[in-house]
Amino acid sequence: MVVMDFSGVYLKQTFWKKAEADTDDPRQVKAREEEGEPVVLDLQGLHGTSCYCDEEARKDLLSRIALLPIQDIHFLDSGNYHYLTRLWAGQIQNAFQLVVFDHHTDMQPPAFGGLLSCGGWLDSLILEVPLLQSVLLVGPPKDDFEAAGEEARAKTALLSEEALSEVFPDPDIYCTGLSSQADTGLADVPSALRPDIFFREHLLPRVPVYLSVDKDILSEKVLKTNWSQGCTDRDTFFRMLSTLFQQMENAGCVLLGADICGEDSPDHPESFPAHDRINRELWEEIRRYL
Repeated sequence: MVVMDFSGVYLKQTFWKKAEADTDDPRQVKAREEEGEPVVLDLQGLHGTSCYCDEEARKDLLSRIALLPIQDIHFLDSGNYHYLTRLWAGQIQNAFQLVVFDHHTDMQPPAFGGLLSCGGWLDSLILEVPLLQSVLLVGPPKDDFEAAGEEARAKTALLSEEALSEVFPDPDIYCTGLSSQADTGLADVPSALRPDIFFREHLLPRVPVYLSVDKDILSEKVLKTNWSQGCTDRDTFFRMLSTLFQQMENAGCVLLGADICGEDSPDHPESFPAHDRINRELWEEIRRYL
């Protein structure tokens, strides 16, 4: 486990606290990772990182993660730092595909001199990393996806928020029956809208997968983030995640690594318990496939 703490929010959670692992010594970082202990990178003093990553900060971050393995679970702080997926995935040395759960497309074209941003990292990854073969994007509104650039859209399969809502119109239960078609009527749902069929049809056989999760896909009833959110309940999300892993296994796809973002502001302590619980559950679920 790698915890990248920009805001201090992880200090208020316990899911990672197997051992204290706050260090800047690359040799100690590598040793702790090899021992299976969590590595916490204290990045609170690093400038040029919130929402946009300037070149100096980018070089600094790349040097810090250089000794850490891709095949791990990386916690990235709030959605302000989702661009870190671009840095982690950019280290992959063979062909791969990306699966993203997010309420936003993160496909905005570059602005402010082409700086890497939380709103445009996926566009950057698609356009700049030829080893990326395809993207499966789950959760954003269809209109937001259609506003993205043509080249990025051409490489991306979308399962939109509207599609999920059409399959499971009650936001408190939609997708909770992914494992039981008989209970939810999934057998009668058009295949283009079904999450299980979506993964089956769009995963490339035997191509490794990198997974990125932004918790803003979840409903505010589950937890609150510092960005606008979707309407997915907890059970919905974890059953979709389980379905993804099942379809990956069927397609012969291994999991290369994963990252998780979507923390709330450290100024909102009331949100810490929900995030702590979901982070622990995500870690326990994903690590079984690494």
